[in-house]
Amino acid sequence: MRESVAIVVVLYKAEMSVYHERLLEDEMVTLVVVDNTPDRDLALKKDRLIYVPLQRNMGIATAQNEGIRQAECLGCDYIIFFDQDSKIPERYSEGIIEEYKRIEQLIPNLFLLGPTIINGRTEEEYKSTIHKDIWMTEDFIRRREIISSGSCVSLRKIEEVGLNDDSLFIDYVDHEWCWRAESKGFVNGITLKIKLAHFVGQQEYRIFNQLVIISAPIRYYYQTRNYLWLLRRSYVPRQWKINHGIKLMIYPISFPFKVRCWRAIYVQMFRGLKDGLLNKRYGKSRSGSGIV
Repeated sequence: MRESVAIVVVLYKAEMSVYHERLLEDEMVTLVVVDNTPDRDLALKKDRLIYVPLQRNMGIATAQNEGIRQAECLGCDYIIFFDQDSKIPERYSEGIIEEYKRIEQLIPNLFLLGPTIINGRTEEEYKSTIHKDIWMTEDFIRRREIISSGSCVSLRKIEEVGLNDDSLFIDYVDHEWCWRAESKGFVNGITLKIKLAHFVGQQEYRIFNQLVIISAPIRYYYQTRNYLWLLRRSYVPRQWKINHGIKLMIYPISFPFKVRCWRAIYVQMFRGLKDGLLNKRYGKSRSGSGIV
């Protein structure tokens, strides 16, 4: 008997796509759509579709947690997460679940399993120039952190690790979850057998062979603030603290020469710096709203 699967998609000022609707062709799948768009209720009604309008932007962490709670109520075995703009290949959910079960037999403490992420702009695989791949099986590479889009996890393991950290709102939510899982003895990683195209940020360029991804200005508030918060947590890898701190100091130097909205980014970084140092917990930046 096949296991039941909940697929959680978070919307923000976007509609359901044909890729999301196609997921319902699998009778073992329930699609949970959590809507972060302020003052909106799409009143979506379909078999095996649960629509949760939050009526305001609560952040990706809270929205995904709501999806997890819905999956728990349904008694699902696995959860798959997708971004609103994910272009999902046919039979993806079946494939990633089969991979999860196969790898879990070899690595029982598997927590999050992600696909191999392909850059939607260049069609090249995203690879770190700093971290070396750690092969644990022929097709499974252990990763310190993976992005949530396309990832799969067993619901019973979430009970041990806990939900996403709502206070982070958006940036590093998936990273923190991976690190917390590792601190509890779990392993995260990607499978080479499943691929997913993903668009990260609004622009990208390279400095000294390092890929610089430019996001909307509001995201730099959360990146700066959350980095300062995560510095204080013992389970966050020291290497990430050092490397990311260097990036936050060095990369912005290039913004005036590469990025049109560099002034707005600097303003958001300053506000994030102030709130991160003072440990102020705003649900979102006072000067901006939401996920872009």
